[in-house]
Amino acid sequence: MQNSSVLRTTLPSLRVGQKYTFVQAPGVPRLYGSRSTRIRGFHTPTYRPQQKHSAEPTASKSVDFYHGPLSTTFRNLKLFSLSSLSLASALTPFIFIIDAPLSLSARIALAATALGTSISSTALIAWCGRPYVVSMRRVPGSDAIELTTTDVFLRKRYTTIPDPRFFQSTSRPFATWEVPESFTADSDPNSRRVAGSTEPVVITRDGSGNVVGQCIVQWSESSGQLFGAIREEGRVIRHFNVHEELLEGHM
Repeated sequence: MQNSSVLRTTLPSLRVGQKYTFVQAPGVPRLYGSRSTRIRGFHTPTYRPQQKHSAEPTASKSVDFYHGPLSTTFRNLKLFSLSSLSLASALTPFIFIIDAPLSLSARIALAATALGTSISSTALIAWCGRPYVVSMRRVPGSDAIELTTTDVFLRKRYTTIPDPRFFQSTSRPFATWEVPESFTADSDPNSRRVAGSTEPVVITRDGSGNVVGQCIVQWSESSGQLFGAIREEGRVIRHFNVHEELLEGHM
């Protein structure tokens, strides 16, 4: 566990265009509560949004530096959950067809119980597995990090974080990091982050490269400090479950 002095060392104040190496200290807690996080010296990231995400490897595409060791486990859980839901849905009509000494109300209750249990378990597995990061890579030519997750139907979602310093610890179960709902930062006249400006801090795309959700931060100024509040649009992913011990030397 690193203290706040270590965090200030790893996050120095930077000027626009200055290069840096970000070091993520595993398990670093938030400094100022669960909703407002103080981060000093934000720089303007060099990330440029891409219109489409290419699933095919290219010479300019960086190699994944992280692979989730439980990816297969979560995949099998989702497959089992979907299979059980499909089976329950297919067999439910037979409850009303088979000859049995059951009243109509009893048949309805039995069908509702079977479907409700299957739907609930599928939803629970989807919620637990949604933040799990399958792989992680750096976006070429920028400081941005791209994290790959899957939804309950095993469709890949690619979430880009232009500035990795937006990552903070989270109290959400089955998640390690989050992009919090608000930030505070020292005002810097040489930075492009000024009161009234906006910027995307989380961008989620589907397998075809279409943007399905994003988080936009709106900066305002108070007492010489910048305050950023996040506005979510679409089905954005801002919680992530990673094994921090596997990231030493990479972030």
